[in-house]
Amino acid sequence: MRRRKFIAHLLSALVTWPVAARAQTVIRVRRIGVLSNSAEEDAEAAKRLAALKLRLQELGWIEGKNLQIEVRFGHNDGERIRRAATELIEVAPDRTVRLGRIEIPKQDFLTPDRQYECEHMMFNPWNCLEQHRPLGSINRMRLAVYLASLQLRQKLNMVAS
Repeated sequence: MRRRKFIAHLLSALVTWPVAARAQTVIRVRRIGVLSNSAEEDAEAAKRLAALKLRLQELGWIEGKNLQIEVRFGHNDGERIRRAATELIEVAPDRTVRLGRIEIPKQDFLTPDRQYECEHMMFNPWNCLEQHRPLGSINRMRLAVYLASLQLRQKLNMVAS
């Protein structure tokens, strides 16, 4: 009789085990950190963030359900961007995304110093570290050709060496 009870309990445990195991599954919430170099009010940054959220939603990641997005703004200020990046690191997201663009100010390339540097520039494999320089007699001949072409170019451009 005890053997029958034992088998009955064992079978009931085996039948209910998958149900109990499924009932205990916990949805893991993924965390994404977003670092933007612009301000919260910036319309372009808001569009980028909305596009990111929309694409994540299309992939099945719903904010508040299985996804948490941490957004920090830098206001185009290097120090604020560093602080925002530090905050994001402390939050420890699963992934970090940077939204924004790099703005390089307009540069004037027609200054006399720049023109002098361009005219005296020499592109060849010997403009490198000593241990990476080409070896052999053919490469020594190539160096002579590079130097000769530099001198010819300077002569044709009427530039003093």
